[in-house]
This record gives sequence, structure tokens and C-alpha cells, in this order.
Amino acid sequence: MAVKKSELYSMLWEACNKLRGGVEPARYKDYVLVLLFHKYVSEKYKGQPYAMILSRLVDTFSSRIL
Repeated sequence: MAVKKSELYSMLWEACNKLRGGVEPARYKDYVLVLLFHKYVSEKYKGQPYAMILSRLVDTFSSRIL
């Protein structure tokens, strides 16, 4: 069964409101931004579990040598 875009948006909005519960909408963004950041980092470094840690170590090490 195909779902129209407007129906999908309505269902997502309703689900977000249920999940939000008693949290004020202004504070809800804190949770959403963390989830979006996690999704971005997960997709960027997919298949490279230690990529960010290793790049930080290399940067730190090279800055101490130079």
C-alpha cells in the first residue's frame, strides 16, 4: 500500500508528538539534534569503526612532532 507524502508527514508528526510527551517543544530540539548528529556520523564513517579516533590521534601526534 502506497502512502502519500502528506499522510507520511502527518503520521511522523503525530509519532513525534507522542514520543515528546511532557517535554516542551523548545527542549525537544536538543534530543532531535543529537539523533541527527549521530545519524550523520554513523553514515559518514560507516564501515570505519575507529576512523574519528584514529584521525584525532594522527593529528595530535603530528602536531607534537612538528
